[in-house]
Amino acid sequence: YEVSFTAAETVSAKRLFEKEMGRAQIKVKECRMDNGVFKAASFLEAVENSGQKITFSGVGAQFQNGVAERSIKTVVEKARTMMVHAAIHWPEHFNMNLWPFAMDHATFLYNHIPSMNSGRAPIEVLTGLFMNCKAMRRARAWGCPAYVLDPRLQNGKRIPKFEHWGFSARHSSSVGLVHNLRTGDVGPQWHV
Repeated sequence: YEVSFTAAETVSAKRLFEKEMGRAQIKVKECRMDNGVFKAASFLEAVENSGQKITFSGVGAQFQNGVAERSIKTVVEKARTMMVHAAIHWPEHFNMNLWPFAMDHATFLYNHIPSMNSGRAPIEVLTGLFMNCKAMRRARAWGCPAYVLDPRLQNGKRIPKFEHWGFSARHSSSVGLVHNLRTGDVGPQWHV
């Protein structure tokens, strides 16, 4: 993930992206960028050293990269919808600091929901693999109340209430990120 807009961070994010693409046996040959940090000498040097081509959208002409802009808009609208839904239904637990979790989950959904036209998810088109919507079958509603299995339940005792905030990026898609309302921590949980 890119945490700042410096040229060094952008070059680092570019390398991580290319590494991920390499795992799927995809070689990045060219890129289309807006202006700003992508015109920095270090970024242009990284593109050249990778044997890639680069083109730029005109200043203020985001429409020249319409596919990417539309994808970004879709993800942001999904995340906003999930945040509003959580705020309406569980206002006592709503927190704007959860926006990154909503964006991650919206991105996951965008990448794994099949297109109505092709019947294939973007991740399937990118990797050339057929995933049969396995990850979507495990998906849960973002921000809704959830309970984590606890051995104390077997003895008829109660446990604290949690909320589901998406998938863990570092675990299987069957592992959800859950917000413990008592401690405020968000962590991976298997038995939800």
